[in-house]
Amino acid sequence: PRLQELCTRALQASLSESNVCHVFTTAHLHSVPNLKDSAARYMCRHPKVLKSAVWRDHFSNQPDLLPAFHEACDKFPQTRALFEKTMASLICEGNVCRVFATAHLHSMDRLKECAAQYMCEHP
Repeated sequence: PRLQELCTRALQASLSESNVCHVFTTAHLHSVPNLKDSAARYMCRHPKVLKSAVWRDHFSNQPDLLPAFHEACDKFPQTRALFEKTMASLICEGNVCRVFATAHLHSMDRLKECAAQYMCEHP
């Protein structure tokens, strides 16, 4: 526990636009809620991250992480509109079914609508 605490603090102190997506993912996969919240907070406080190719590539390749990020963003209502807008940019031919299923399972209605619209426009 002490080593994890030290590593968490070090990662929190070193969050940047280039590593925050990977830190969020690692924190989520290893159940480190403080670090996951810090990474989500960083992304929400720096909207430039949500508009970046790094964010888009990271989450479009791992749409299963979207519910965790969606939940974390609930703490930052000012970022909600930007997050919902950028979710649509994650959808592509290679992940549309996974995105739709993930959105459906986690009641992410806006993302589900975007995925359904993508499927209709790209039969």
